[in-house]
Amino acid sequence: CDVAMIYPVEPSVAELKGNESTQTAFQLGTDLYSSGTDFDFMDFESVNRCEIKNKELNISGEKYKILILPALSAVRYSNIEKALGFFRNGGIVVAVGSLPEISDRIGGNDQKLQAMIKEMFGTTYAENHDSTKIYTQKSKNGGTGLFISLATDVKIEINKLIEPDFKVLSCGTVPGILHRKLGDRDLYLVYGIPKGIPCSFRGTGKL
Repeated sequence: CDVAMIYPVEPSVAELKGNESTQTAFQLGTDLYSSGTDFDFMDFESVNRCEIKNKELNISGEKYKILILPALSAVRYSNIEKALGFFRNGGIVVAVGSLPEISDRIGGNDQKLQAMIKEMFGTTYAENHDSTKIYTQKSKNGGTGLFISLATDVKIEINKLIEPDFKVLSCGTVPGILHRKLGDRDLYLVYGIPKGIPCSFRGTGKL
């Protein structure tokens, strides 16, 4: 997968826009998958265990180019630390719907937390936002931070940032796609596409 999305537990636990976070996460999942972008949900402990190498989050044999925060008004502080380290080292971090307001460090009114959010996204939850605008920040090492108000815009912005792993080159068919590595081989499971439709795979070698 190219995309890791933090599973939205903390907003519900904190009783701070929990329904919004859950709805955003599952809408994003549907939109990404239907556009040919595979993703994994990741719990907060797995995010913390990730190693940052070559502008990717690495864990358990998986590599992710993008980390998504789905309307996480409440977050684990350690996850924001990891996200900021990823951003500073060339990774892509996308916040969708709303930005973090509180964490498990000291709750709200945390200037340190908000400084980290500001560095990644160029804005904080306390500022007025234009829902039609994509807020973008760049790090010194080429990292990208995006704050996107509308979940429906996310797949469009992701396709601008990374080469799609798979895409249908003609017709409006919505694909089903899974991609795994078996040794040196790329294994794609593709379904729901008529026979003979030209497709593009992000891979090299013999078919």
